[in-house]
Amino acid sequence: FIYRYKTGALLEGSLMIGAQLAGAGPDQILVMEQIGQKTGLAFQIRDDILDVTGNQALLGKPIGSDERNEKTTWASLYGIEEAENRARQLTQEAIDLAQGLPRDPSFFINLLAWMTVREH
Repeated sequence: FIYRYKTGALLEGSLMIGAQLAGAGPDQILVMEQIGQKTGLAFQIRDDILDVTGNQALLGKPIGSDERNEKTTWASLYGIEEAENRARQLTQEAIDLAQGLPRDPSFFINLLAWMTVREH
């Protein structure tokens, strides 16, 4: 619930509004919503991973705060490897959707890919 309505909702809304303003039809707006959902979840999973494996200097925040705060995360529930697999899967699903967009999606696809492999 938190993952879905945190970063996912912010990305969904931004992408859907951008699509609407660009003159997209209902089907394209729905695709942007789906991309936002998948990317938002992947982004949050990556955040969980970085809280365990990240570099504090790059992140700008203490590592391990989720564990210290007894926060349940994707990484704590499923482990780092499974969390990474799920983030990659969601990202690929979002990229697959983006490839069907009517304009050249290469910048957008690169942005989606970076967001879920980022180191900070």
